[in-house]
Amino acid sequence: MIARRASRALLPLAAVALALPLLAAPPVAAAAPVLRTSALPAAPTTAVRAAVVRPAAIRAGTYAIGDSVMLGSKSLLTSHGITVNASVSRQFHAAVATVALLRRSGKLPRNLVVHLGTNGYVNLSDCTTIVNTAGPSRRVFLVTAKAPRSWIPLANKHLRACAAAYGGHRVVLVDWVRISSRHPEWFYSDRVHPNSTGRPHYVAMITTALRVWGL
Repeated sequence: MIARRASRALLPLAAVALALPLLAAPPVAAAAPVLRTSALPAAPTTAVRAAVVRPAAIRAGTYAIGDSVMLGSKSLLTSHGITVNASVSRQFHAAVATVALLRRSGKLPRNLVVHLGTNGYVNLSDCTTIVNTAGPSRRVFLVTAKAPRSWIPLANKHLRACAAAYGGHRVVLVDWVRISSRHPEWFYSDRVHPNSTGRPHYVAMITTALRVWGL
C-alpha cells in the first residue's frame, strides 16, 4: 500500500501494522499505511509531516513506556537512542500518570511509544487520555499486546480504536501481534516474552516505525 500510494499528497497515519514480509492494505477503510516489512518504505510526504506541528520547545527523541516485554529489549532500544521506562507487571493505566508527569516537567519528547496490556485490561479512556496529554504536537506509537491471556483481544481492540479516533495523524498502531504471529521461535515457552532470537525483531519493528513516521 505504501509503495502504491507514495505519490499521493497525503497519507493518513491512523495505524501501522508491522508484519513480515509483505506490503498490503489493512481491511478497514480509515486505516493508514501498513508496514509489513523490515525494509524501509517510502518516506511520508511533506504534507504528512506537516500535519503535526512541532514547536521548537518540544525536545526531539523518543520515550518508551512498557512492561517486562519491553524490559527484555531495553539495552537494544537504548542503543538506538530511545529512553526506556519499563517495569515488570506494569498495567496500561499506569502510563497515564507517567505521561502527565513527563508533560508537566517538559521532558516528554516528540515521539512516545507505549507497549502495555500484557498484564491486564486496556481501557479506551486511558488510551485517549494518554494521546490527549501528549498533545497534537507529538506522535504516539501504540504497540499491540501479545499473550495467551483472556483480556488480550479486548485490549488490542481498544488500542486499535484509540488509534483510529485521531484521524490518522497523531497515533500509529504498531502491530506486534501480527508481525510475530508466524514466529513462535521468537518467544520463550510462555509465548509472551521475546527470546534472544525475537528481541532483535521486536526492536526492528519499533525503530522502523519511528524511522518512517517519527517526528
